[in-house]
Amino acid sequence: ELLVVGEFVTTVEREAALAKLQAMAPKGSVRFLGTPPDTAPALHAADVAVVPSVYEEPFGRTVIEGLATGRPVIASRTGGIPEILAGPLDRFLFEKGDARALADQLRAAMGWQQREPELAPLCRARVTDNFTLKRMVDGVETNLVRAVG
Repeated sequence: ELLVVGEFVTTVEREAALAKLQAMAPKGSVRFLGTPPDTAPALHAADVAVVPSVYEEPFGRTVIEGLATGRPVIASRTGGIPEILAGPLDRFLFEKGDARALADQLRAAMGWQQREPELAPLCRARVTDNFTLKRMVDGVETNLVRAVG
């Protein structure tokens, strides 16, 4: 089942994309959730999270949220996303707009839970080791001090 969470740029774009997905997938297997107030339940229900950004995201919060649930995140190599999916997680990056590469990544990720159970703690550790509130605030403070003085 494919759960599409988030918004499209326009309603026309959303309707066209969903119609195309629903035409290619088994009946009832694609659901559009919009933007729920809490995305954690959808992330916990997922085997993988996908962030197919086509613009230069300065910081991929959705990538962090997916990793924090212990799921691999397949994402576009754009903006700040490669900084998050660095090291052993960079294999989940694909070039933005490359639907074939995204499909290949999804096929490769199928069954990761049995094949690579150590991936869940690795995903969580990427967040807890690098993207805590304290670490982010300390980094901003260090850069501000460097910039002013």
